[in-house]
Amino acid sequence: MREIEQIRAGCEAATPGLWESTDDADQAGYKRDQYGASILVKCKEDSWCDLYVIEGGEQDEQGAAIGVLRNADAAFIAHARQDIPDLLAALEAKDAEIEQLTNALDAAVELFEDECTPNEQDAFVWKIQTQELLG
Repeated sequence: MREIEQIRAGCEAATPGLWESTDDADQAGYKRDQYGASILVKCKEDSWCDLYVIEGGEQDEQGAAIGVLRNADAAFIAHARQDIPDLLAALEAKDAEIEQLTNALDAAVELFEDECTPNEQDAFVWKIQTQELLG
């Protein structure tokens, strides 16, 4: 898996704005056969500034496009423009939560070691181990 910062750099280098996939040639303003898909990039509220077109071609027996990007693949790519930054933000939030919980656990262990006698510590550990074994 690529490093998180490489993934973030790739997201930041991509064309900004809302990305959307469409198989509607009229919306895209581009004529092609029915098997193609487009990825539109919306950079202003009322206009599409860039248009990336993946033209359709032949289909195999199952109806999948041969040698071109399928509509579902174009939708996946378009959604990835926002999905990846959202996932990176969620990952950062989980990392921060893990750090916070780790710090709290370290503080609790330190308090346990400072405040409990060795016999109390052993009794507590034994109780926890017994409960884990009993399920």
